[in-house]
Parts: sequence; C-alpha cells; structure tokens
Amino acid sequence: MRRYDLLRGIDPKRFTAKGEEQVTLLLRTVFESSNGAAALTVPILRAVSGCMHKTWVEKGLAFIEAYDRIHLVGLHGMLTDLGLED
Repeated sequence: MRRYDLLRGIDPKRFTAKGEEQVTLLLRTVFESSNGAAALTVPILRAVSGCMHKTWVEKGLAFIEAYDRIHLVGLHGMLTDLGLED
C-alpha cells in the first residue's frame, strides 16, 4: 500500500486509486475468484497486481469474474517448472 501511495504521489494519472483500495481489489480478485486462498502467494499477487490496469479494473465485477477462467496456481506451477517463476 505504501509503495502504491508513493507512486500515486509521483504519477496520479497512472496510479489513480489509493493504496488501500488497490490492495483490497487485488485480494478480492484473487481470493473471490475460483482460485481461492491457494493463490494468495507473493508471486501470484505480484502478477495479478501488474495486470490491474485502470481500464480493466473499471469493469468492476467483470474484472474479478475473468479470473475464474484462469487457474493461477496451475499457471504459476507451470512457470516454476520451466524456470520462469520470476
């Protein structure tokens, strides 16, 4: 949250939400999708956070529902097996 708020101070057009709002949406996106608690890991949260572009996030619940079709834990496992986890 702190980092996001610092970035927001530098570039408010790109980082429009407050840190608390961003973290809340990030956790809801991962946890409330079909991925659930198993996907609440740092690499997955970082990846989803990087995908939270304003135009997509503004779609609201549809943004979260889109993650129902993405098996984040399986995808992370596949990338780890390939040595691409970072």
